[in-house]
Amino acid sequence: MPRTIEYMIGGGADKSDALTTVVAPTRLVEREVMPIRKAKNPGVSALYYGHEDYPVILASIQADLKLGDIVNITGHSWGGGAAIRLAQALKVQGKSVNVLITLDPVSLLPLTSNVAAKTWVNVYQRQSFIDAVATVPVVGNAVAGVASALSIPFSNTDFDDTVATVGGQLGYQNKASINQACDLHHGQAGLMYRLALETLKQNGKADH
Repeated sequence: MPRTIEYMIGGGADKSDALTTVVAPTRLVEREVMPIRKAKNPGVSALYYGHEDYPVILASIQADLKLGDIVNITGHSWGGGAAIRLAQALKVQGKSVNVLITLDPVSLLPLTSNVAAKTWVNVYQRQSFIDAVATVPVVGNAVAGVASALSIPFSNTDFDDTVATVGGQLGYQNKASINQACDLHHGQAGLMYRLALETLKQNGKADH
């Protein structure tokens, strides 16, 4: 019998990457995103990973995916970047993701090649001039990060937003089926996920 498998991927300091040796893991995706998915469809198998688990996730999909199985991938921050790379890798192998959801995806390198996803919903933090500066590799990230940090007392920016700017927020993605800008903080993964599900519904896309 075909299964629906959800891969839920956290960003920097979410699960067990190098950042968690400096700060305690936030487990944002596990705490805020997975309960929403499980409440909506308790029968779906939801697996929690960090962006650093990319090779493990890809190997798992390659080894365990059976004919007819449905794969959905949701990623937040660097986990969003990892989710895009997974969909790209699966396309090369002739496989396709059913629903790809990226929650303010972040990557130090641009991710522009095509992904294989029936529906891709990209929820991203509304972009500013500082975010545009951050698209310049290395130097842009550093300059934008300083500017973002200095703006915290005078704007609606918080520390998570600054970290995301330094990491390289991807913003609008022209390959996505649906792009949804939002004014949420980068760390509000659960609210972004709810927005993604509502956006799917409003656009008449099948719930995943």
